[in-house]
Amino acid sequence: MNKSVFVGFIVGIFFSGVCFVIFEKTETELLLTGKQKNYFMKETTEKEIAVTKSTDDIAFSYVPKIQGNPATLGVGDLLGEKLFKQNKIEAQKLITPGESIDLLSNLLNGKAELIFITEPLEEALAFTKEKNMEIETLPIMKDAIIFCVNSKNPVKSLSIHQLQNIYQGKIKNWKELGGEDLEIKAFQRPEKSPIQHLMKRSIMNNLELMAAPKENYLEGENQWLQRVSAFDNTRNAIGFSYYHYRQNMLRKMNVKELAIDSVFAQRSSISDGTYPVIYTYCAIINKFEKTDAPARQMIRFLQSREGEKIIEEAGFTPMN
Repeated sequence: MNKSVFVGFIVGIFFSGVCFVIFEKTETELLLTGKQKNYFMKETTEKEIAVTKSTDDIAFSYVPKIQGNPATLGVGDLLGEKLFKQNKIEAQKLITPGESIDLLSNLLNGKAELIFITEPLEEALAFTKEKNMEIETLPIMKDAIIFCVNSKNPVKSLSIHQLQNIYQGKIKNWKELGGEDLEIKAFQRPEKSPIQHLMKRSIMNNLELMAAPKENYLEGENQWLQRVSAFDNTRNAIGFSYYHYRQNMLRKMNVKELAIDSVFAQRSSISDGTYPVIYTYCAIINKFEKTDAPARQMIRFLQSREGEKIIEEAGFTPMN
């Protein structure tokens, strides 16, 4: 199919749960994105966006320009293949990857019409205020941070407090946690990576992390796990990654996932909030996008049952 034109795509499904608030079981439901829902535009008045259960009228006059944090690329691959009927090579280009500030800048200057980023960081909020950006943010899907150790490590669960102490260098040996008498090797991520920001905020609560040796910083989403299983003495390592990589990690690598506060990350525990380390991906568009703009149509599709299936297939949890 010509990538520049996609007209009359009919989903033929019914809309199901979207985000944080809602939900009267009426034919048209309202998604609130005002002071308490719009992380970027907290000073704006509450805005209502009509979302209809039926998505029969969704149609794309062209494929929107979409950009997102690297972790969202899997969603883009599936959207390209299943929604726009692209081949695998084309589908891999549907979402252009980037970091949050760059993505917001591209939204501002028109290089992107729709972006997907994690819950806005302080720098992103400051950027939108500095540039007087008028945007709308809508939570689209949930993910979680998981912690993994080598499969031979006897420790099964850690508390948030214990994780904080490990990454502050206060707990240095696994025997302090009921494990073997081995020095803990705690892996981190590059300073500017989204997951390192999430780790600092959601686990460390902005407590200062201990300095990690250069060789302990991990590039890429799975590399730290490969190093855990490849080292000669891997039983002392701990690292963190995204939940949506979980199946690939457990299947291919010699690791096991830890429970946090005795709760394992599962779709159910992420959905109901019982898993303690959850974060949200938001879809962000220009406030002045028209109702039938492809960027808004894409959001509507992702909120449909068919869209939720794609979100789940990519390893994320829908907002319901």
